[in-house]
Amino acid sequence: MAHRKVVILDRARSDWTPPYCIHGKVTCIGCGYWCWLGSETYKPVEARLIDPLCMECAMRIYPKGMQPAGNLRDHRRADGPHG
Repeated sequence: MAHRKVVILDRARSDWTPPYCIHGKVTCIGCGYWCWLGSETYKPVEARLIDPLCMECAMRIYPKGMQPAGNLRDHRRADGPHG
């Protein structure tokens, strides 16, 4: 069975705004909750290169101590506007 690449995302909540710029929302492949997409997470998810997984699902299904293979750094709102 082939492994699928996932990006772990914050769930979209009305009572919390993430520190990064929001470029869209997508549903988690595990639970169907809406998740925030930032400047760098939006691109590979939109291109279907990686699948979106919320933090809660990731914590539930991945073994403790498992390390990520990489990190996508979304542009932070505090850093100002970007193109």
